Amino acid sequence: MRAVLLATLAAGVALTGCQAVQDVAQKTKEVVVKPVVNAVKNDGDYTGSYQCFLNGDHLGDKAHVVTTYKPNANIAFTQISAESLGLDRYNAKLKSKSAASGERYANDKIDWHAKGHEAVLTLKVGKQKHLQYACGLDGQVKK
Repeated sequence: MRAVLLATLAAGVALTGCQAVQDVAQKTKEVVVKPVVNAVKNDGDYTGSYQCFLNGDHLGDKAHVVTTYKPNANIAFTQISAESLGLDRYNAKLKSKSAASGERYANDKIDWHAKGHEAVLTLKVGKQKHLQYACGLDGQVKK
């Protein structure tokens, strides 16, 4: 997943040439994922709870994401809490998108790319600003 995460960030650098994206790529190399418990699975659907850190910086802004995957319907539901953005259990429905590896779901404001116990959350804020969070599966969610 780390390779996918870095490839995603490298693509952002290539497309935008933005120093901020380069900084994200550099800091993301230092992400340490907490010990994990597998996601809850039920009839093909499964749910995971993730801790996320803006730009991979454990001392900076953080978010909590709960994602319920419904692979048979090609959708996922996310619930995002990020105090710095004023989000408290913000619910969103995401559609399955193609990914070279792992699972990717997105809508017009949120892109969620997960593989194994790691994920990348990209939030579109305003017309051009994108925030990227490096995420690690942090435990079990009960249905």
